[in-house]
Amino acid sequence: MGDGDGIAGTVSDLTRSLSGFTGADVDGNLSTLVKSIQKATQVLEKAGLGQALSSGAVPMDTSAPGSPPPVGSGRERVRWCNVSLPYRQGMEPKDTPCEERLFIVSQPESFPDHVLVDLLCRFGGLIDAYFMPGKNYGYAKFSRLENAKDAQDTLHGQTICNMRLKVIHADPPKFDGDSNNSDKARKRPRTAQQ
Repeated sequence: MGDGDGIAGTVSDLTRSLSGFTGADVDGNLSTLVKSIQKATQVLEKAGLGQALSSGAVPMDTSAPGSPPPVGSGRERVRWCNVSLPYRQGMEPKDTPCEERLFIVSQPESFPDHVLVDLLCRFGGLIDAYFMPGKNYGYAKFSRLENAKDAQDTLHGQTICNMRLKVIHADPPKFDGDSNNSDKARKRPRTAQQ
C-alpha cells in the first residue's frame, strides 16, 4: 500500500478482504482478518490517529496463545497510571502456592479492586490482589518472587487513579488459613458473662 492510496483506498481494500467472512470460514480467514486489522491500525497511525487507539486501551494480542509478546512491545501507557506498564498477563489459579506477598497502600483512599488486579497482573504470576473492605490498604499474592519484586520496584511511589501508591514486602500471614491451625491460640479467651 502506498501513501497515495489514502484512507479511502484502504477502507475499500479492507471491505473486499472482509466480505464473505462467515463463521464456517473462521479458521481460514482468521489470519486474513488479523492482517487487515493490523493494516488498518497502521493507516490510522499514519493519519495521526494513533493516540486515539492507544489512550487507555489494551492493545490486541495477535500472537498465538502461550507465545511471547511481539518484540519491541514490552510496555504501554495507560490513562490511569503515570508510568508505562507491561502488557496485561493472565492470573494464576487461586490454589497456586504463594511465594511472595506485597502490602499495598493507596493514599488518600483506595481505588477499585479491578484496577488493582489489572495493574498487578501485568507483572505476571499474580494469584490475588485486593483492598481490605473500607480501607485504603490491601495485599497482593504472587507465585514468583521476581514478579512481585518487579511490581514493587515499578509501582512504589507512583500515581494510580490519582492516588499515591506505596508497595512494600508484606509480613507473612498470621495464620495459614487451615481451620486446624488458625490464630485461635493468639486470641484472648472469652470471659463468662454475668
